[in-house]
Amino acid sequence: MKLPRPYPPDGDAVIRRRRLVAVAVVLAVVVAIVVVLSIGSGDPSPRFVPSGGAGIATVLHPAPPARAPRPRGGARTFKAAPAAAAAARNLPLARQVSQLFLVTLDGSSPRSVSSLGGLDWGGVVLGSASSLSASDGAGLAGGITASARAAGHVPPLIAATQEGGPGTAFPALPPRSEPAIGASGKVALARAQALLAGERLRGLGVNMTLAPLADVDTPGGPLSGRLFSSDPVSVARFSVAAVAGYAAAGVISAPGHFPGTGSASADPDQMTATVGGSLGALRARDLIPFAAIAPLAPVIVMSSAAYAAFDGVTPASLLPEAIELLRRDYGFQGVAMSDDLDASLQATGEGPGAVAVQALRAGDDLLYVSGPASEHLQAYDAVLAAAGKSSTIRALVHDALLRVLSLKARYGLLG
Repeated sequence: MKLPRPYPPDGDAVIRRRRLVAVAVVLAVVVAIVVVLSIGSGDPSPRFVPSGGAGIATVLHPAPPARAPRPRGGARTFKAAPAAAAAARNLPLARQVSQLFLVTLDGSSPRSVSSLGGLDWGGVVLGSASSLSASDGAGLAGGITASARAAGHVPPLIAATQEGGPGTAFPALPPRSEPAIGASGKVALARAQALLAGERLRGLGVNMTLAPLADVDTPGGPLSGRLFSSDPVSVARFSVAAVAGYAAAGVISAPGHFPGTGSASADPDQMTATVGGSLGALRARDLIPFAAIAPLAPVIVMSSAAYAAFDGVTPASLLPEAIELLRRDYGFQGVAMSDDLDASLQATGEGPGAVAVQALRAGDDLLYVSGPASEHLQAYDAVLAAAGKSSTIRALVHDALLRVLSLKARYGLLG
């Protein structure tokens, strides 16, 4: 018995099947190409997005990037606080200039307040050279505030070098050292310690802290033993949490040192120091914490190191390109503060006056000068003289003044 022969296949159906197979193959190839391209050119940098409480950030991609992250800031237009604009209109040029300086005291007793010379300084730093007791700090802060009030001056910033650990202004006060916080692995601890430190500082009359250090550690580097971690993403998370803690306490935090000094050849506060590597290398490591804190920090301290990514010679505090990077690429609109300009004297071979003018020209808003009162006056006199001769310098003074006064208004110092 012969089986019936099957019907011949439908020609149209065969054509349709062949077309579907061809389309499937093409789609598979396209998907493969897209995947390869995304792996080769995607941005592996960490993305920090606000979440939780004020200033807390979540790292969506916690692995350290393999190459330089692209900045997501962008220059924005700064708008001065109304109270700042009103205060600025009432200040003569001499007082506008003095508001741009953060100076230290000659001594640690209340009598040393007289070393400030009666000028309307923008602020005073406590404990830059010696440790203080809480009672010493309260006496100094109270004396500075009373002196400013009696003279009709703008309420000053009263800052402490309170990063935590030994060598800070108040060793008996929190926060714990950054290495101890980093070793805990608990981001919440950084916020809690900053909040506690801020509350204790406010109780002493201190309204600003030169902390946290947002530099990425290099084992054996000049700042080892003072930093959160050698992992840039961890440093970013701890730094953001610390900034949020200080903000919750109503204390101004001033993290440093942009664009990162963890891998410097030496401690820039002690001697001339350089940081090697390209700008891409900085973006891939040292700049990651600053990308995270730039939208949040009220003040960012510029580094006194020189960078191969720029000219390799000029300290970042004095370099317009470095401050432009902070503002343009990372969108920072707070107060750009120089690191101690006394540390830049050796690197530049200039005196305090020339260095202060250079810092203002570079784009610093707040000029930090330690050393004796004579150096404060040299720096102040040079900026005032330059402003008196140049409308360009006067414009820079005015712009910096608005940022400094806006900072004071934001933290309730202008009433």
